[in-house]
Amino acid sequence: MSRAPGTQRLKLKYDELHSNSAFKFKLCHYDKVLRPFLLRRLKAEVEKDLPAKKEMILKVGMSEMQKEFYKKALQKDIEVINAGGTQTRLLNMVMQLRKCCNHPYLFQAGAYTRPLFSST
Repeated sequence: MSRAPGTQRLKLKYDELHSNSAFKFKLCHYDKVLRPFLLRRLKAEVEKDLPAKKEMILKVGMSEMQKEFYKKALQKDIEVINAGGTQTRLLNMVMQLRKCCNHPYLFQAGAYTRPLFSST
C-alpha cells in the first residue's frame, strides 16, 4: 500500500511534540487555565436530569386545502393504485400523500385556487 506523501514526516513531528517535556508543560498549563471555563457533562449525567418522555397522539382532520391536494395526488397516480405499480412508484405516491398532510404549503401556488388564509 502506498502512503500519502508527507505521512512519515507528519508522524515524526507528532512524536517529537509528544516527547518534548516543554510541550507537555504548556499543555498542562493551558488545561489548568481553561478548565473553569469549559462545560463538560457526560451523557449519563444529562440523562438523569431529563424527565421521562411522554408522547401524545392527537388525531386532527385535514383542512379543505389538504383534502384537495390529497385528491389531486391520488387522481394523478390512479393507474399506480389500480395496477399495483412497482414498489418505487407506490412509495413515491405515499410520500406525496404524506406531504399533502404534513406540508401542504410546499405545493405550487397555482395548484390550489382558494385563498390560503380566511379573514375570519
